[in-house]
Amino acid sequence: MDRKIWQVVITYLVTVLVLAACAGQDNSQNILDVQAIEATAKEVIRQTADAIPTATLTPTITQTITPVYPPTEVPPPTTTPTPTITITSTPRPTNPPAASVIMGGDTNCRGGPSSHYDWLGYIFKGETAYVVGKAAGLDYWLIENPDDDGTCWIWGAYATLEGDINNVPNKPIPPTRTPTKTATPTRVPSARLNLDEVILCNGEENIIVQVYNTSRVELRSYRILVYGQPGRVEISRFSSDQFSHDDQECALTINNLDPFRIAYARAPFDPTGYNEFSIDIQVCTDGGCVNDFLSFDIYLLTATPTYTPTPTRTPTPTATATATETPITPSP
Repeated sequence: MDRKIWQVVITYLVTVLVLAACAGQDNSQNILDVQAIEATAKEVIRQTADAIPTATLTPTITQTITPVYPPTEVPPPTTTPTPTITITSTPRPTNPPAASVIMGGDTNCRGGPSSHYDWLGYIFKGETAYVVGKAAGLDYWLIENPDDDGTCWIWGAYATLEGDINNVPNKPIPPTRTPTKTATPTRVPSARLNLDEVILCNGEENIIVQVYNTSRVELRSYRILVYGQPGRVEISRFSSDQFSHDDQECALTINNLDPFRIAYARAPFDPTGYNEFSIDIQVCTDGGCVNDFLSFDIYLLTATPTYTPTPTRTPTPTATATATETPITPSP
């Protein structure tokens, strides 16, 4: 039972008892006025109840918050794009040069026609490039740089030229930078080149040239061009970085020709249609090359030096015979 109701009941009972006691003490009044007592008690209870503040119960509202989650967004399926392969073709000049080069070995491409110039790239065995110039008197060719824009020079020992070589223009040789040290003159190659004979190798005619290294450096490669005469028609071009042991050996097994040693260079050719021939032979090392021009008759197998452009080559002295006239004494 609520505490406030108990207070009202207790107040009522106390009031009744007090009034009853007062009525017993009054001897002058023998009759208890019960109704008056009850009325008085009710009034006291009413006043007491009015005096008790009535508490206003505030209902407690328990709110259950249901969390609202945003809808889970399902990402669209990821599609892997198909790569597009773009084939970029190397543009060719509208008017391509008259000649091109096919490499028979790996070599450097430099800023000038010797190893003293700056390295500008590589050209590898099997690669081709347009030839746009040459160095007069040197076995170097100016080509379109396969690794960058512009041009660069390659050594011709490993190069096979195609096209109209005669229309390749001479190009000026670029100046070299001041060397950090003095070049050793002994690095300049020199050699004596003599036509030896013609032999058969695997059923094919081969011209054999004796190479005598008269320098103090190793000779590392050679190149031979064979021309049919008359008309100087090129019928063969051959290069190698190996020599043969003797003039009857078709195999090339000597990697470097040591100073003051003899070895043999060879070149296959087809003599059909010609009896007389000339060859342009060049032997090289890192310091440069030695050139010579020889001519021969395939039946007589004779060799005659015709031109020696390299000043470092010592020509073989030619003996001069002087005829002496013997006077005739008349008979008596």
